[in-house]
Amino acid sequence: MTIPYTRTLISSAIIGTTLGTLSPAASAQGAALEEVVVTATRRAASVQDVPYNISALSGDDLNEAGINSAADLFRVTTGVNFIEQGPRSGVNNANLIIRGINAEVLSRNQGPMQTAPVVSTYINETPLFANLRLKDIERVEVLRGPQGTLYGSGSLGGSVRYIYNKPDPSALYGEVSGGLGQTKNGDGMNYEGDLMLNLPLGERFALRANVGYEKDAGFIDQVARYARHPDGSPVLDNGATDPFGDSANFFAGQPVFESKDGVNDAETESYRLAAAWDVTDRLTLDASYHHQSDDVGGTQMNSYELFGDDSLKNASLIAEPFERDVDVLALDAEFDMGFATFTASASKYQSEGEGSRDLTGFYELFSFWEAYYGNSPRPLIEDVSRFNDEGEVFEARLVSNGDGPIDWVVGAFYMEQDTELSARQYYYGYDDYANACFIETGTFGGSPCGLGTLWGLQDFNGPVPIVKDEAYLVDQQNTFTDQALFGELTWHITEQWQVTGGVRYYDQEFETTQTGGLEFVPGGIESRNLDSSDSDSLFKVNTSYYLNDSTNLYAVWSEGFRRGGANGLPNEAFGAAINDKAFLYAPDTTENIEVGVKGSLADRYTYSVAYYDISWDNMQSNLSCTGLGLLCVVNVGEASSRGLEAELKGRVTDNLEMQVAYTYNDTELESLSDTLQEFIADGTSFVAVEPGVSLPGAADNSLYLAATYYQNLANGMELVYNLNGSYRDETESSLEVTSITLDSFWLWNAGIGLNRDMWSVRAFVNNLADERGLTAADSAELWGPRANAIVSTPRTFGISARYQF
Repeated sequence: MTIPYTRTLISSAIIGTTLGTLSPAASAQGAALEEVVVTATRRAASVQDVPYNISALSGDDLNEAGINSAADLFRVTTGVNFIEQGPRSGVNNANLIIRGINAEVLSRNQGPMQTAPVVSTYINETPLFANLRLKDIERVEVLRGPQGTLYGSGSLGGSVRYIYNKPDPSALYGEVSGGLGQTKNGDGMNYEGDLMLNLPLGERFALRANVGYEKDAGFIDQVARYARHPDGSPVLDNGATDPFGDSANFFAGQPVFESKDGVNDAETESYRLAAAWDVTDRLTLDASYHHQSDDVGGTQMNSYELFGDDSLKNASLIAEPFERDVDVLALDAEFDMGFATFTASASKYQSEGEGSRDLTGFYELFSFWEAYYGNSPRPLIEDVSRFNDEGEVFEARLVSNGDGPIDWVVGAFYMEQDTELSARQYYYGYDDYANACFIETGTFGGSPCGLGTLWGLQDFNGPVPIVKDEAYLVDQQNTFTDQALFGELTWHITEQWQVTGGVRYYDQEFETTQTGGLEFVPGGIESRNLDSSDSDSLFKVNTSYYLNDSTNLYAVWSEGFRRGGANGLPNEAFGAAINDKAFLYAPDTTENIEVGVKGSLADRYTYSVAYYDISWDNMQSNLSCTGLGLLCVVNVGEASSRGLEAELKGRVTDNLEMQVAYTYNDTELESLSDTLQEFIADGTSFVAVEPGVSLPGAADNSLYLAATYYQNLANGMELVYNLNGSYRDETESSLEVTSITLDSFWLWNAGIGLNRDMWSVRAFVNNLADERGLTAADSAELWGPRANAIVSTPRTFGISARYQF
């Protein structure tokens, strides 16, 4: 059988967004507004009725706009910033910023950070941050501002919910889609393909499957990286391989360089299997399994210090691959009890990955570089980071039914998260170089040999076996448990006026076992066990009043929080004990006041305007600590974020649809904590932080403009022309005094589509002006000439198609 054509369009094969199309049937409806229903409050409600600023995009919206990644999605979402790194996005939790709430260095794209995200993200009912492809989505809900009562830890800036389509027992149908594209400087074509099948098995049971594959050609070229032996050491131009038998040549040998085009190529495989069973008219069961694997060749970074902001060249000395696998298994049950609906959700997830990055430039600027490591003509420091995040989650809710003056939600939440983090840094070839250097020069320490390593002299350093050329390591096993009770009560004082109060009580425990330190230094590796606990209550109050059927005024006071944790640091650096306060960090909290108005105009437009004022207390940030520049979380101090969000969209005529969204955001680090001031004074902090700076990635002004024009043709076909542009003001790259100011830039996209009945075809050009917007950057003061920046995807054009059956 066939399915009636709905507002759909194939996602573009390349990163980029456009406003989408309406079907001929939808165009004939003229300027009628669609009601968008969400479940952010844990009950179905219109977006216009939710008493805070929320955005919702349906699956059709995503298809129409060519959105199939988080970078696409959040570029069109007011008040949200996402640091695009291609499929490498989401390797840590610094990518998503709502209302400027971020304290992390934007350019970090290696192992995950210790801190929990500042924005809680949900895949259906599972709290998990992962950069999944947005395929077969029912809708995405973006909740701005702290959401601690219903959404728990990590909702400092807001929450995002990805809600996938459920199996439908009413009909057999499916969809096949695909696309081809070419990116400027791309080393090949980009392409993707997806297949969805909905299979009913009786009147009450159905299966649904979605399978997809995406291949992106790389556009970043590495111009001079080392040729390397299988053990990771550089190949020498004189062919020397024996530091003892041929010490002179080995000592003097220069590296052999090679080049590689399109290093940031990527392959993504994904599939999702789901089953739905309407056991009775009142009981439903849903089960799903979601898998995605990413295999990325390198970073989406240019070496701006060497080649300029506009370049697509990278000066890293090694390949910097990254791979990740995400698996989510979930079971949901819903039972209508008459007076209330009971919902229980249980899920289990695993997200694991491994990546490499060149740290040579960072190491070479250490004050102790020459004294410890000498001055080899082929320096090479590689960081290899691994993570394995596993969690089990259970939530049960009871949501009142009926249309009386009182609505309520009560629930319980439990989560156990086990995380393994590992970072190992290698100076490949150094042990052999140092041995050859000792033979040739007879010097020890300083130039040219350095101090050498313990390889061959000792079997163990502390509790770990010594590995050749391994300079630094940290292994950390964390267990985090979160138990919570929550509830909200709404009183409909009149038909127009409601007041809601919410509370969440939580009890959390955190335990960690850590091993880490400098492997080249005798006794440099230490182990420790640490634990912390926290329990408290969060509150929320909001009220809204309908002035008329199309104007809703609201006000919100809400709180958000994030758990504390522990840092994986050695006990000492350069013979000096590390400050005891550096090993544990405390939770941080946000408090939000928001007032706004939302509604419709002339039955053609919807609008929203919101003012917010957020105070951030005990703010956590991953800073560089000790003279070794090691990553550690510090409670930095107090910050604020104030701003205005405004959005207007609708039909100017029956054929022309337009949208404009503007955000003004003013952020500031207002004061430093006593702890950070102590760290700066005693050298625990590697780089100074000063109050008065803007928060990283928080643009003062951002703007999104879009227009779509629909032209009806003969035989029921329709042409759709679209154009959109997004502007981001200049931003800071970090909190530290070495921060780089990133320039403002525009990105413009255009497309033309042809739709008829069950099929659609679309041609597109993304980044029309081929803008080189830098969204994050390493500091040249810390990284020297090898400082890199994340660059926006160059101009990309292509064609895509979709067929429903």
